[in-house]
Amino acid sequence: MPLIPDRAEEPERRASRAAPPRPDAAGFAVLYFYEANFDAVLGFVTRRTACPHLAADLTADIFVAALQAAGQYDLRRGAPAAWL
Repeated sequence: MPLIPDRAEEPERRASRAAPPRPDAAGFAVLYFYEANFDAVLGFVTRRTACPHLAADLTADIFVAALQAAGQYDLRRGAPAAWL
């Protein structure tokens, strides 16, 4: 058995590792929600903390909490931005 394996059969394996995973509809919804609200949340937090690094950390925490509590969102009670 050679020390270096035959790489002739690996292009498919390399291609499958390099390809990004296919997001499902929920993945697209989360991405859309994040992109649609990120600037507003970051701006809101930055104005209140006056520290860009802290604001970035808190913004990340806000979106993590929102993702974890997404099942509690009720459209009848207001817009997603207000819920955030």
